[in-house]
Amino acid sequence: MLDKAYIITEINRTCRLFFTESTFVFQPKGTNRFVVFGDNNSKAINNYNNSLEEISVVKWFNDVWFYSVIRFEDSNTFISISIF
Repeated sequence: MLDKAYIITEINRTCRLFFTESTFVFQPKGTNRFVVFGDNNSKAINNYNNSLEEISVVKWFNDVWFYSVIRFEDSNTFISISIF
C-alpha cells in the first residue's frame, strides 16, 4: 500500500530546492488529490480536455510557471505536470 503522506512530504522536500523564486508545496484539494501551491503565483487557464479550468500556477524561474496535480486512485498514482 502506498504511503500518500510520505510521498507528498518527500516530493515537497525535494522539489523546493528547485523553486528559488517561490515556495513549493503540494496541498490537498479533494479526496486523494494534491495540487501544487506557492507564495509567488499567478492565474492561468488549463485547457486539458477542453475544460478551460482556471488554475493557480507557481513561478519557477524567469517567465516560466509550473502547475502539477498528484492523484491517488486505488494502487495507482497519477502525476500531471504543466509548464506555462
